[in-house]
Amino acid sequence: MSPPGWADWRKHEADQMKEAMNMEEQHKLTELELNSIAYHDGLDRGKLEGKLEGKLEGLAEILFTILELRELPIDAATEARIRACNNPDLLKRWAARATQASETASIFD
Repeated sequence: MSPPGWADWRKHEADQMKEAMNMEEQHKLTELELNSIAYHDGLDRGKLEGKLEGKLEGLAEILFTILELRELPIDAATEARIRACNNPDLLKRWAARATQASETASIFD
């Protein structure tokens, strides 16, 4: 793990180096960066993280809808717990339980 502020320092150094380059050199560097494996790995990782985040949000909304339709109360702690969950299988399990639950807290058992 890098020390605090390391990323900011590296960005500052890179910006200074780019400022010293002419336009053609900057263009070549940009092309190299865009064609690098690190760039594409980061892009792919970002896409996967975005898909997972969207899936989690969708599952949480399904769970909230089930609870609301069944007129089960959703207090702040319950909402926070559901929104904080980063396990899609667990959210599915809670949603399945919510279809039969007589009280909100029982979906978490």
